[in-house]
Amino acid sequence: MRKIVAAVFLSALLVACGSGDQTGEAVAPGSTSVSVETTVTTSGEPGTAPATSTPNPSEPGRLDVTLQEIPLDEEPSGFTQDGDLIWVVSRDAGELLAVDVGAGETGTAFTIGGEPVAVAPAEGSLWVTEHEFGDNVVRRVDANTGEVMAEVSSSPGTHPLHVVGGGGAVWATISGAEVERIDPATNEVVETISASEISHPSGYGALVFDFGSLWMIDYQSGRLLRIDPADNQITATFEDLGYSAEDLGGGSVGIHATGPAALATTADGLWVLSDTVNPDQTDVAGYGALFLVDPDSEEIVRRVDLTFEPDPSSNPGLVITDGAAWFIEAVDGNIVRVDLTTGLEDYIYTGSDLPLGLVATTDMLWSLRYGGLSGIDLAEAAQLAER
Repeated sequence: MRKIVAAVFLSALLVACGSGDQTGEAVAPGSTSVSVETTVTTSGEPGTAPATSTPNPSEPGRLDVTLQEIPLDEEPSGFTQDGDLIWVVSRDAGELLAVDVGAGETGTAFTIGGEPVAVAPAEGSLWVTEHEFGDNVVRRVDANTGEVMAEVSSSPGTHPLHVVGGGGAVWATISGAEVERIDPATNEVVETISASEISHPSGYGALVFDFGSLWMIDYQSGRLLRIDPADNQITATFEDLGYSAEDLGGGSVGIHATGPAALATTADGLWVLSDTVNPDQTDVAGYGALFLVDPDSEEIVRRVDLTFEPDPSSNPGLVITDGAAWFIEAVDGNIVRVDLTTGLEDYIYTGSDLPLGLVATTDMLWSLRYGGLSGIDLAEAAQLAER
């Protein structure tokens, strides 16, 4: 595997009050200044021949793209994208870090405490959740200074995970079938919306806000839900999304397939990534599917069957950009590209360090791994994918 390494010392992206270090760079109180080493590698597997330039049109091909690697000092646990800025949180370090991937620079690593797992920009702030081993709170953080402006306590016994802003509110999942609405004016939970009588402690469904609604995956029942922010009511449910379950009685459900796994929106509507097809549908060959929901008619208007099985734990788990869908494959952690015009699939091998999630900036797709960020040039990938 060809590897080119260029060490770059980077200035602080976020300027905060406090005394500078010996280099003269400003360092926020309770944080550390960061330098980054940018690495460019090719994505071919070690010890294997390069991918063919003309893959078989009927089979997925490996795209031997150039990867831009940005190592991180602390092991990351989650990230989000805001323009050309990527925010990364680290559960182990209790830190929040900004990476300007457009300029190739990182800012100051802010110590925010706790064990953060996810982050999202909303209402002029960053909102950070804790899950499983954390403090059962959603933290509101000033993106310029790293100051924790508020800690919003969730319902007892729950652990916030996915978080998104929209409709003048901040929304956070607290179980497999519940979402809390936070009022950014008071930093308090004002409503808890329950989608199922049976709550699930993990595998929380993804959230996205678009088309004037909150869209949520009900992990417990394998459904897609549409929630009206005007009255916090569930206005539509979608059940034919590749999910299969058996009622075992006594309030128990045997899950045969976890079904809807990730969400993304485009001008065409809402895309839903299902990680396993319904085994009762014998006309489908493969391990997953993409569904397009028309928000106006609330109908499923398109289905793209997949030969790769998506990883339902990825967060974010689905990116739609430049006429292609991207997701992480469950078995080997390959990044899969699906041409939404032809339905053809290709994959990119990024190493043994499996990706945690995907985001897209202006011209790049970025995956988060325990070792750092890996960037894929979208134009290069599209050119290599041409049959």
